[in-house]
Amino acid sequence: AYYGEKCFEFLVNPKYLNIYRLFVCACILMGAVGGLRQVWGLMDTTMSVTVIINLLVVLALRKQVAEATASFLQKMKREAKK
Repeated sequence: AYYGEKCFEFLVNPKYLNIYRLFVCACILMGAVGGLRQVWGLMDTTMSVTVIINLLVVLALRKQVAEATASFLQKMKREAKK
């Protein structure tokens, strides 16, 4: 919860941290009293949202990702030749 809170604080105005904390508490409560199917459903949902956000960011930064990948591969080739 701490790392999630810090990431949320970085992305959003810190005055909205209480909303995040309430969401985390609701997830903990659901995990504690919910059935296995609900817990796995919650986990699947949160992981799906994480993947979607990451894909959108990678698409938005695709030029920088391509440049960094090319630079890394060139460096690896140079080191392999040594």
